[in-house]
Amino acid sequence: MNKKIIYFGMVGAVVALSSCERVYQKKDFNDYKNFIKYSESVIPFYLDMIEKPMYFNFHLTDKAKREKYETLAAQYCKAKGGEFIKNGPWLYCNSSKDEYMIHETDYGFEVYAKPTKQIEEIISKGINLMKSERYQKANEVLKKAFEFANVVGNKHLIGEAAYYIAYNNFLSSRYYDIDKVFKYMKIAQENGVDVSSFINDIKISTQKILNSVLNKAKSDQKQLALRDLSRAFKIAKLLNDNNLLYTTYYYSGNFYLETGDYDKAITYLKQAIALGQDKPNTLGLLYNLLGQAYEKKGDLPDAEKYYVESSEIALKNGDTEGAAIPLRHLGDIYYQKGNYQKAYQYHLQALMVRGYKTRKGGARYGLDLDLYNVGNDLYKMNQCKNAVVYLDEAVPYLEKFGIYDTMAKALYEDISCYQKLGNSEKAKELFKQYKNVLAQQNMLSKFKSLGF
Repeated sequence: MNKKIIYFGMVGAVVALSSCERVYQKKDFNDYKNFIKYSESVIPFYLDMIEKPMYFNFHLTDKAKREKYETLAAQYCKAKGGEFIKNGPWLYCNSSKDEYMIHETDYGFEVYAKPTKQIEEIISKGINLMKSERYQKANEVLKKAFEFANVVGNKHLIGEAAYYIAYNNFLSSRYYDIDKVFKYMKIAQENGVDVSSFINDIKISTQKILNSVLNKAKSDQKQLALRDLSRAFKIAKLLNDNNLLYTTYYYSGNFYLETGDYDKAITYLKQAIALGQDKPNTLGLLYNLLGQAYEKKGDLPDAEKYYVESSEIALKNGDTEGAAIPLRHLGDIYYQKGNYQKAYQYHLQALMVRGYKTRKGGARYGLDLDLYNVGNDLYKMNQCKNAVVYLDEAVPYLEKFGIYDTMAKALYEDISCYQKLGNSEKAKELFKQYKNVLAQQNMLSKFKSLGF
């Protein structure tokens, strides 16, 4: 965007600032209009308004002369039906017939004709620079537009300039200046600019950053992850967005669970649960994570409480997989502690939740291990009559899904039970299958021969 500049004092080495003073004294302009007419006859330059300063080098250091100049400019503005506004070093005539803006400097005066149109062009230039990823230059241009828009008092242009200053800063870096972005976005909003799409972009960007938090935690980038979480909290609170705040609490809980700070994990997960009561699809997962935090902390009663609640919520939402996982996990916990009766109760619940009775015969994810777990619990409790029912059914599932080590264990226990039950024919039949599996999977050294 080009602007006309009237520049005195650069005609030659002899014609300097004093020459400008002589011009003023010689002409003794009666009004600003005559001053403009004369000025326009002297060497006009068309330069980029941001690349180089443009000013009327009408060097008025004398206070009285400056005041006279302002008086003349004000009279001219009034004659054109405008209001002459002085704002610090800025003078502005808002006449629709002859709008102009003057910036008083230590060197003279910058005079801008039709500034409203120029501001629009400057904003357009800033947007183009932003699109070409020249963010630093775009920021300089847009801030100049913002300054000019405030001088002329045009709310729409103030809002537009502020909006693009904020958006340019947002695009310039993954770790943009949050305070600056929200400061200018607020100004834009206050001046009538719709910022809803901008806010949506901020939310999407923040969500993407949150998605990477756990990976950073796992790859020893803990400090970067903490910075991301801190920024997400700040953005969520500035936006007053409970959904984003809920998500940030969720990721914070996950982060601290991953890094072993279980007390903090519990604190953040509980805050997420408090905000997520209207989110049934993820509420069960939160209770499951809370159960994990208590389990890792060594608090089994609370872990059990939240695992059960997680399962109940998931089941209400029709999520059988989500309901079965915490129940199976509870069974595993009690199994490791040697409480086979309690392990059996939870493992059986997990199996039934998956629809074991209604899906019998239809190999389905999860049934393989759940069937084995129940059979294994019964085997440990010497309830072979019931154990073989589940072990017999677990074997084909385990084979179908290629879980051969567990399949071999199931066959071993199944054979042992049939021996105890006095059914040697069935035991021999299963032993052949057992040996084949061990041979095929190179596991002969891992399992007992059972005396056959």
